[in-house]
Amino acid sequence: MKFSLTAFPSLLVPVLFYVIGALTGGAGFVSGLQASLMSFELPSASIWSVSWGDMIIGIGLIFMFVDLLKATGTGTATLFNHALSTLLLVVAIVLFLMVAPFGTSVFFLLLFMMLLDVVAGFTITIIGARRDFSSAG
Repeated sequence: MKFSLTAFPSLLVPVLFYVIGALTGGAGFVSGLQASLMSFELPSASIWSVSWGDMIIGIGLIFMFVDLLKATGTGTATLFNHALSTLLLVVAIVLFLMVAPFGTSVFFLLLFMMLLDVVAGFTITIIGARRDFSSAG
């Protein structure tokens, strides 16, 4: 099978960013997730502050959307993507439960995005396959 970007689980990008930061930065990385990255003054005069953790979650949501778009396919690469996404979810669950820097709300929300990606990916593929099967007969 030829490797394609369709087979690559997009959510791996923000997870790798988190993993590299957590393994190289340790406790400093975890506390840095709360640090303000930028802030904006809104027309209401309130200040909206965006932290590093917020940015990681936002990037994760973008990549989750990309993964959901890829789930609409029914080819071999899509099935391989589902398998890799499931493997990524299992690894993330183990990291969340067993490794201290991964026990944060930011990583939990990435984990939840991976769970939704896996469930939605299989659901979308099954529905698409049913439609293909019913229109063929």
